[in-house]
Amino acid sequence: MPNPQILVVEDEAIVAREIQNTLKSFGYDVPALASTANEAIEEARENHPDLVLMDIRLKGGTDGITAAEQIRARFDIPIIYLTAYADEKTLRRAKITEPFGYILKPFGRREIHSNIEMALHKHNIEKKLRDSQRWLAATLKSIGDAVIACDTKGRIVFVNPVAEELMNSKHKDVLGKPLRQVFKVVSEETHKVIESLAAKAIRDGVVVSLENHTLMTRNGAKTPIDNSIAPIKNDNGKIADVVIVFRDATERKKAENNILEYQAKLKSLALVSTIIEERERRYIAAELHDQIAQSLVVSKMKLEVMRESASSRDLRKTLGEICNTLGQAIQDTRSLMFELSPPVLNELGLETAVAEWLDEEIQEKHGIKSEFEDDGQPKPLDDDLRALLFRNVQELLLNVVKHAHANKVKVSTQRVGSRICVSVEDDGIGFEPGKVVEAEARAGGGFGLFGIRERLEGLGGHIEIDSVPGHGANITLMAPLKQEKTNAGEKL
Repeated sequence: MPNPQILVVEDEAIVAREIQNTLKSFGYDVPALASTANEAIEEARENHPDLVLMDIRLKGGTDGITAAEQIRARFDIPIIYLTAYADEKTLRRAKITEPFGYILKPFGRREIHSNIEMALHKHNIEKKLRDSQRWLAATLKSIGDAVIACDTKGRIVFVNPVAEELMNSKHKDVLGKPLRQVFKVVSEETHKVIESLAAKAIRDGVVVSLENHTLMTRNGAKTPIDNSIAPIKNDNGKIADVVIVFRDATERKKAENNILEYQAKLKSLALVSTIIEERERRYIAAELHDQIAQSLVVSKMKLEVMRESASSRDLRKTLGEICNTLGQAIQDTRSLMFELSPPVLNELGLETAVAEWLDEEIQEKHGIKSEFEDDGQPKPLDDDLRALLFRNVQELLLNVVKHAHANKVKVSTQRVGSRICVSVEDDGIGFEPGKVVEAEARAGGGFGLFGIRERLEGLGGHIEIDSVPGHGANITLMAPLKQEKTNAGEKL
């Protein structure tokens, strides 16, 4: 299978070469580099790459968004934007082109690799789905719908060939028979036979539409169908006949299942990506602590010893300045370690890490009165879930700072059976949960309430939101605890 081809559109030659080398190191082919919109369109036409990495600001009078719009429309090639600009106006224009990613510069190797892989996978799935939908539409158009006509007494007066096939009955065998004898429909929800379909249409004089039902044939075959029953009126306005139009819904069910499976795969990929990111954070933080931080501390200690024994005043002054610089580097390294993965989170647990972050970041830095409460019960957590819960609590608290206009916030942790419950409660302006989650879902989720819910559900947890405009908010995260083993090896 040939390597995916990536077209790089970047007006900075050095940056373009760096991106090209990075892509080649991942096994991608880079057939060309383009620095203007016109070059990008021409290269896309000639090479038809699998994906385009597009810088927004390009040389010439046309920017990357306009070029992306033409490339998507003419060649159906997925676009990922690489840009240093994230202003609202640019984002709105970029969204119209339906990009498969939006990466802000500077970016890391892992970030660009994961975005490309997900974009290629998503585009491939969407293409297969579009092909399937086109095939299904053509098939339905060619065979038409099944049609049965009955008189006002419910006796069959007409069936077309498609209906014959679906009912596994010939026209001569069903003509004149009561509809209920040969057209048995079972509700998929109740598994009960739906009686008097024609009678209902005749009695009420309205169209009766039914979905999610199964047609049972005389040989025991089951076919999912969508159908409608409509009365036919004569010139006097009286009901003369009833027509039943139905179609085989098997392919529709398959398409729906494919979409659900695709959505489940995307959820799984997003969760795996988050877990991998948290593991990388822990790894980098550990490397900083064990290697760089330790080396800086040792170097500072040795320089301080040299400064004390130095005979020259100028030399002591220089060594002192170096020690101060190293001290600042040590402090910066520790701050970076905490941002990546707080050591206290893995050493002392979620409760201690949340309590410290709440006090230092929310109360001291932002002046919001904070309170932390824990029930004192043991709450063993998987490393990945512990990190995810901590990030979720951070995001909820930052939302309080940004949007709630709160004077006080309280975080509480407790054990409820085999689950941990983490609640974040504030006295701010509140919000309408349904509207907020829906808006975030349309915007792509991220680490908002929608993103938190998706990730928690992927790990067996869920989120409960209790908020009313003007009355604050109480958001509870619930997740399964790590199963512990007894001395006998049984899980608790």
